[in-house]
Amino acid sequence: MKERYKGYDIEYIDYRGEYRITDPLAPGTIAYVDSVEEAKQGIDEQLTVKEEIYHDNGYGTTYRFTVVTGFPDSRYVIWNIGDCLDGYLPLCRIAPSEYDWQRNVDVDTLAAIDMRTQPELRQALLKAAGVGVNNLYEAEKCLNIEPDSLLAKEQRDYAIKLLPAFEMLSEKFYTPEYESEPDDEPEI
Repeated sequence: MKERYKGYDIEYIDYRGEYRITDPLAPGTIAYVDSVEEAKQGIDEQLTVKEEIYHDNGYGTTYRFTVVTGFPDSRYVIWNIGDCLDGYLPLCRIAPSEYDWQRNVDVDTLAAIDMRTQPELRQALLKAAGVGVNNLYEAEKCLNIEPDSLLAKEQRDYAIKLLPAFEMLSEKFYTPEYESEPDDEPEI
């Protein structure tokens, strides 16, 4: 059973006994919830604009950030644009790119977490994003890498140090993208 609501797909996943929310325009699961009503409520909360802040980059472009309490969904990453939002942690979604090495930002979906009460944590998260540890999925991935270079060691150190913070900021909508349906045939 699949239902469409405000541009998102809500589908019942039999083996989990839960409903999966997906965005057909971007791959990956956004969240798993217990009921269709809970899914619709989560989508409405996601789309409700509560507060916005603006940032002028100095080159004639003004960006609009929606203020959120945590990562809106699993496709958001910390946007490492420096210390320009005065107490807010900038988040963005990576837009589809022609090449794998490109990192285009979807400027229509920018968000910011209010961290004025936690400036040290905000600085640590921005530094971690500078070395590629920019969401919970990347932090979990970096825990398992072999620190054979200075960058790998730094990524692993940030992942270990900031994993609880990423989990706290990701608890509402985060679902790991590596979750998959069980195989029909057992491995031999």
